[in-house]
Amino acid sequence: MAQDEIPSRAMYSIPGLYFSDGHHGSEIEIPQCDKVIIDPTMVDEAAATIAQYHVAYREKCDAHLMNDRFSGVFTGKFVQRKVRLFDLPMTENFFVVSRIETKELDVASIDCPSRVIE
Repeated sequence: MAQDEIPSRAMYSIPGLYFSDGHHGSEIEIPQCDKVIIDPTMVDEAAATIAQYHVAYREKCDAHLMNDRFSGVFTGKFVQRKVRLFDLPMTENFFVVSRIETKELDVASIDCPSRVIE
């Protein structure tokens, strides 16, 4: 196996900082090795956890979250997908996250920003 190949069946738990602005994609920063995973895909429990947090925030604060930023341990696997870049076919590795361990998405900890009324 080449050095840049990732076993597709292996599960990985990667500590990092997740950021998504809701429009331009997302990333997981991995400070320990100064790397970034671009456009991780959230599925199953991970997707449900983020969605539940957004719903709870909307209900509690009467506002929508415009982005996500939280640290945690992201568990999932790398899968290869065919993509096109500059109209050339390529195969790329994507990180598919099925579980997130973080206290930052605890709905009980939601703190609504104060509103400015003029």
